[in-house]
Amino acid sequence: MKAWERYIRKHINTIREENNIKRENFEFICAVHEKDINYHTHILFLDKSQKVTPTYRIK
Repeated sequence: MKAWERYIRKHINTIREENNIKRENFEFICAVHEKDINYHTHILFLDKSQKVTPTYRIK
């Protein structure tokens, strides 16, 4: 396991707790950019219990 994966596994519950998302409703996905000068990780997370309403429609 790479260092970035260990970091995410260690801290992902902090993200969930700080956003008041129940464990059973929490989903996330990560991507890492392993660049020499700009090594970084993106985390997208959501609460499955929330309903999303479109704000506009494409015709």
